[in-house]
Amino acid sequence: SPARTVGWRDPGFIHTSFLKDLWPNLA
Repeated sequence: SPARTVGWRDPGFIHTSFLKDLWPNLA
């Protein structure tokens, strides 16, 4: 996913991307 790559690259987006990626995984 492009958003995932951007999240890992951006220190600020990593938090949002990480949470967004974890929420669906946990749910």
